[in-house]
Parts: sequence; C-alpha cells; structure tokens
Amino acid sequence: MPPSKLRLAAAIVAALLLPGGGELVLGRRRRGLLYAAPFLLLVGAGLLLLALRGPVGIAALVVTPGVLPLAGGLNLALSLYRAATFALFIATLRPALL
Repeated sequence: MPPSKLRLAAAIVAALLLPGGGELVLGRRRRGLLYAAPFLLLVGAGLLLLALRGPVGIAALVVTPGVLPLAGGLNLALSLYRAATFALFIATLRPALL
C-alpha cells in the first residue's frame, strides 16, 4: 500500500532536515540509519569538540593555517552528501509522487 500524501510530505520535509530522515518516516529504518550515520557522527564529533575546547578553542582552531581549507572541503563534501541522499530519496519516491 503506497504512503498517503501527508506521509509523503512529512517524509520529504524530514529528508531535507536530516539525511535519511525521510526513509525513517516511511519506516525504512535500516536505510534511514545508514544514510543518517555519517551526518550524525559528524555532529557528534562537533559536539565533542565543543565540549573539549569550547567556542573560543574552536575559533582558534579554525583560524589555524591549513584548517580553514580543510573545513571548507568538509563543508562541500557534506553538502554533496546531503544532496545525493536527498536525490536518492526522491528517486525512490518517484512512483508514489506520480
């Protein structure tokens, strides 16, 4: 049985907010957790860094030579990952959206 239009809308919003979120809303737990894991690990690492160094320590780390390009590359990679997971999610919904 295909998901309702309301559930599809909720899944699309969840997929925009969290990679794998749409999969989780639709009950595809394994796939959703697989997509969400890298993002959640990165968020956890950021929170750990915040707890260990504090905001001033993170600011000092970011302006260290060589770290800013790395942070930019990481941001670009994360953006591409989020776009890819959203595109894959929409591709799996295509029959239900038509």
